[in-house]
Amino acid sequence: MKKVIIILVASGILFGMISGCEKNTSIVGRYVNKSDEGEYLLLNQDGTFEKAKEMRRIYKGSEGLKLEGNWKIKGDTLILTYTNPSGLSATAKTKSNTLIEEDGPIWEKTKRPSSDVKGQSFQNGISGKYANKETKGKLPRGVSFVFKKDGTYSLRIPYKWKIEGNLLRAEIEKGDVIEGEILENSIGGLSRGLTLIKQEGGRQIEKLREGRLWSKYTIQGYRIPKGASLEFKRDGTGIYTIPGEWELKGDVIKVKIGDHSAEGKIKGNTITLNGFGTFEKQAPTTKILIYAGIILIGISLFFVCVLIRQRMIRATNLKSRVASRFIFCTQCGEENSAQASFCTNCGQRLE
Repeated sequence: MKKVIIILVASGILFGMISGCEKNTSIVGRYVNKSDEGEYLLLNQDGTFEKAKEMRRIYKGSEGLKLEGNWKIKGDTLILTYTNPSGLSATAKTKSNTLIEEDGPIWEKTKRPSSDVKGQSFQNGISGKYANKETKGKLPRGVSFVFKKDGTYSLRIPYKWKIEGNLLRAEIEKGDVIEGEILENSIGGLSRGLTLIKQEGGRQIEKLREGRLWSKYTIQGYRIPKGASLEFKRDGTGIYTIPGEWELKGDVIKVKIGDHSAEGKIKGNTITLNGFGTFEKQAPTTKILIYAGIILIGISLFFVCVLIRQRMIRATNLKSRVASRFIFCTQCGEENSAQASFCTNCGQRLE
């Protein structure tokens, strides 16, 4: 199975060296290279910075690099002191919302959102399910992110599967098919050293001669994030779930997948995540369905009660009509017509 690997490509261009001590908080924000919008420089309020090229999604290759360090201002000069890699420093001239590197690119400041992006309310507002509006690379349609308020998320990738003999064939991504032998409580013999272990509580999907396919498996293998899982459905589809963590810096969201990470921009109810595409926030349909279900149950119970009451009233009226057709003799108890004046059995006068 191909694994999601995110690489950071640093610009590799350093500014000239200089020293200073003054600080100007108005310079805080995100800057992009005027000639390459994929390259950014982020100056944080706490005096730290990071500089990198937009993250890309790849399947094979090196880890990539992100430059980090501390910044300060002296006059109209920005001074960057690197901690990763350490021992280096760089400078740039500040002019309005622009940073001008000597013999290098021009950096322009991007607009910050009007919301308090570092506030808890803004972070809580991001939580929810985001479905892919536009995907990149080999990702199939139907991919979604579910962001939680506690800073965790799950990436959900749909796939198709089928069984041939005792072998499972699953297409996780376009053209990426994996095969494995279905055993009693696991699926073994997968490529890239992967193993699927049945999760507790999983339902039986298929019973074979030498094994069983269950609804949920935990994925184990090299560089697979802890907690990753596969879910199989009876209709031949499934969901590959990858857990991770996310954090917010300005209007930039960063998602961490194992030892890797990717960044994206937040705009309204959409997140454009580099290497993955654009995702749009979905309405909380689950709660709406729950409320609608409760209302429907209440309405159903109401009509059931009305129906039962109507039947009880009808039965009572029927008994009354039956009883009104006859009169019983007080002497012998004989049943007589309501129009009779005397008992047909004993001749007693009916009252």
